[in-house]
Amino acid sequence: MSRAFVIGITGTLGAGKSTLAALLREEWERRRVPVLLLDADAVVHGLFRREAERLARGEPSPLLDPLAEAFGRDVLDEEKGVRRELLAERAFGDRKSRERLNAIVHPHVEAEFRKRIAEAEGVVLLDVPLLFESGMDRLCDVTISVDAPQQERRKRAAHLRVFEGREEGQWSGAEKARRADYAVENRGSPEELRAEARKLVEEIGPSFSALR
Repeated sequence: MSRAFVIGITGTLGAGKSTLAALLREEWERRRVPVLLLDADAVVHGLFRREAERLARGEPSPLLDPLAEAFGRDVLDEEKGVRRELLAERAFGDRKSRERLNAIVHPHVEAEFRKRIAEAEGVVLLDVPLLFESGMDRLCDVTISVDAPQQERRKRAAHLRVFEGREEGQWSGAEKARRADYAVENRGSPEELRAEARKLVEEIGPSFSALR
């Protein structure tokens, strides 16, 4: 059985990478290609829930125990769930804290990605903010970066706390674009981004077909 074709989507904070990932899924599905979209943030939250259940049963957690040791036992609530806002405040306050968080979390995310990719067919879309910074681009056949003007990005990411701390932990848009196979500038309307997604699928299609 042929393996899945993995496309990594990354971008600067608030640039619209998740929107592009959803549009890419729609475009592949229109071509009747099986698609699995894996959002790194959703995967992390799923891992947190799973490991909270492990702690609640009195078992050690290779993910949450190191987090609590690094950032304080109070980042876990009474049910052993992660207090994400408190963790974000402590983890994104400085470079060393961000690096500590990533060193704890990223190996678990990559392991989950590898497991899901191995079980998949067709196309797998990885929506990962730190795709290059974490080295998870090694899982991908093709990579796409998304950028947008900073003012627009700030508006889109206004719901996120410690915007600056999160952004400082990422490569710049120019660095991501240089590393990626395809670079998208999300400066226009939703319709223009949809057209960009269609164009990307058309350009990537031959590489996907060759793998089949």
